[in-house]
Amino acid sequence: MSKKIGIILVIIIIIVGVIIFATKSSNKKDSENNEVVVYSPHGGDERGEYIVKKAKEEIGLDVKFISGGGSTLAERLSNEKENPQADVTMALNQIFLYDLKNEGVLAQYTPSWSGDLSEKHYDEDGYFYGFGRTPEVLAYNADWFKENNIEPPSSWLDLTKDEYKNLYTIAPLENQTTRMYLAGILWRFYDEQTGDVSQEGWEFMKKLYENAYSVENVNWDDLKNKTPIVLDWYGNVKKQAENYQINIEYVNDEQGNIISLESLALINGAPNSENGKKFIEWFGSAEVQADYAEKFFYFGQVPLNKNALGLCDTEIQEASNMFKEQEVDNQIIAEKLDGWIKKIELEIMQ
Repeated sequence: MSKKIGIILVIIIIIVGVIIFATKSSNKKDSENNEVVVYSPHGGDERGEYIVKKAKEEIGLDVKFISGGGSTLAERLSNEKENPQADVTMALNQIFLYDLKNEGVLAQYTPSWSGDLSEKHYDEDGYFYGFGRTPEVLAYNADWFKENNIEPPSSWLDLTKDEYKNLYTIAPLENQTTRMYLAGILWRFYDEQTGDVSQEGWEFMKKLYENAYSVENVNWDDLKNKTPIVLDWYGNVKKQAENYQINIEYVNDEQGNIISLESLALINGAPNSENGKKFIEWFGSAEVQADYAEKFFYFGQVPLNKNALGLCDTEIQEASNMFKEQEVDNQIIAEKLDGWIKKIELEIMQ
């Protein structure tokens, strides 16, 4: 009997030893895990390179970016809901994020810098926080209009006028920018009583597509002499106008322009949740945001963090007030937009 007890004790000691060793190994592994996986449209260019280098230097994080378009990344996050691969999503707009929030993809987290944002620039339930604003703009080649003695448009709603037929392109519906400016247009026809776009709005949309030169990505060479009106995001218009040496002017619509809020959000069940929080705290801080804006203003990056904006130069501060922000209900748009896009695709574009 005593021999059996001895054997049992030896087995217990071995098991306890294995558990202790495994626990120590696991703790060591966790302490050495400095990786944070970030899904972002910004990850594949110089902005991503900057973040990877600076995060390693300043907070010791190894940032691994998974890049792609907004709709592609949002769909991937949704598909990975039961087995999350990302820790953070960065630079998706508010429409995608409301959808992901409602699906349970995002986790609640309140960064210390959240108080430096205006209330309309973050989710009231604490699921995502804006860091940059990107106006969706209507712009035009001022020289072309002057040479042809035609008055340029003064509103998004002018685009259906006969004089602007074939003078602009509408990019594909899978583009985040296209979806946003179409949402801004349709919101002008939103009927609170019916909870949807009015018939007048759909008739306008039909005419908008009929008036368009094509439905494809913008050809910037065409802005010089073929399609002098451009519908796009501000940073891209600014950058391409400089590259192609086009004298661009912007339409300041009295109803405003819809603004894409580039935001940060923690993923629910993230593999490296603490590193995700550390990344959000760091990247959204005033000092990092100001430096990011200064280095990448040619992308039109303007920080939402009020303290960061105060650290920026005059040009960036002035750009923050360059476009009036259209008053919209982003939560309603998030609920309705997929249906609106499908209607455009199946009924308007046929």
